[in-house]
Amino acid sequence: EIESSEWIWLRNRSDLSSYKGGYKNGSKDGQGKMIWSDDSFYEGNFNLTKLSGHGKMVWADGKSYEGMVV
Repeated sequence: EIESSEWIWLRNRSDLSSYKGGYKNGSKDGQGKMIWSDDSFYEGNFNLTKLSGHGKMVWADGKSYEGMVV
């Protein structure tokens, strides 16, 4: 298993999500993009696998939010 990488691509078979971005100590960390099976996505900052800081969320219906995520 990869512990740290500047960029990594992960595919989760259980929920068909994918992630491309920073990875540190086994967690999504730094800038990245998470895409879910319904084509919703979040692009922005991750901290210990959680959405954190500034980012953009776009839902499958086209609605979106851009700003700070807590």
